[in-house]
Amino acid sequence: MSRDQKNFFVSEGLVTAEQRWALAGHRGWVVWLTGIDAPYEAAAAPDIHIRTAEGGIGDCVAQILVYLLPRVRLAAG
Repeated sequence: MSRDQKNFFVSEGLVTAEQRWALAGHRGWVVWLTGIDAPYEAAAAPDIHIRTAEGGIGDCVAQILVYLLPRVRLAAG
């Protein structure tokens, strides 16, 4: 990974995932979920770890922006 690439790890607990799927109108069991019926590899050393169960979408976006904004460099011209 180059120094310009960042590794973001987004995790969500099974109970939270099931609740969100139900709210979105999905019926039945959560499928194709990493760690349930798809291979899972934990991020060894992510630059940022977003835990979706600890806040809403706004909180998750805020965490990403707090991380990214100080690192943004706009090219001249």
